[in-house]
Amino acid sequence: AQLAQANFFLNVDLQKAVESLRKANEELDNFIYKTSHDIRGPLASLKGMCHVAQLEVKDPVALDYLQKIDTTAEKLNKILTRLLMVNQINNVKQRKELVHFNEIVAEVFASERKKGLPQRFTFQSDIDQSLNFNSDPDLIRIIIEN
Repeated sequence: AQLAQANFFLNVDLQKAVESLRKANEELDNFIYKTSHDIRGPLASLKGMCHVAQLEVKDPVALDYLQKIDTTAEKLNKILTRLLMVNQINNVKQRKELVHFNEIVAEVFASERKKGLPQRFTFQSDIDQSLNFNSDPDLIRIIIEN
């Protein structure tokens, strides 16, 4: 009887710990999401001001500093993007459906081209048309993008 009672209290303690961890993870996810979005606005303004200043400033030393600021801001933007991806992956309601790889790959290629890749840069894909793969298309897109 004592062993059963000890197991009962152990299970209750474990359930409380699991619920506490779930709440902490949820709060962390919310914090990451809100903070990333809050930082994005000022970061976009900073990058915009850098670009305008680069057009107007003629001093090579100042231009070098502006380029370094812009590069650093872009690194921060990439970090925020990754954080948002992790948040999205953690919070996505997964669905399982047929994945159309050709469509996803074509959209990812088009998106990458819009980012200003050199014209000589080409994308190629070789996807088996008979492939039947069921998964979450949004998660597959994130994987291919990365």
